[in-house]
Amino acid sequence: MTFFGITPRERYADVFEQISDFASRFAKDHIFPDGNKRTAVKMALAILAMHGWNVRADDAEEPERNELYQWVQSIVTGRCDAGELAAFLRGHAVRLED
Repeated sequence: MTFFGITPRERYADVFEQISDFASRFAKDHIFPDGNKRTAVKMALAILAMHGWNVRADDAEEPERNELYQWVQSIVTGRCDAGELAAFLRGHAVRLED
């Protein structure tokens, strides 16, 4: 399937880059009145799982120790971009067992 004449394989180096672009746009563009950041995180993790990846990151209750909270906040506030998020996800991903 192509979008604007470009396939996802041509546009993105890997699934992490594609998911990072999606999650960044979703979290920042405020599609819903509330819950955009939570939805972006859940959807990113779910889509990666569909592609056989699990992201191992600290999901602590305290925001300052919660890596998932920190990455979505960094995207929304502009402290990191989709490329940096892709690197984070790639670095914390492990293949799911069949």
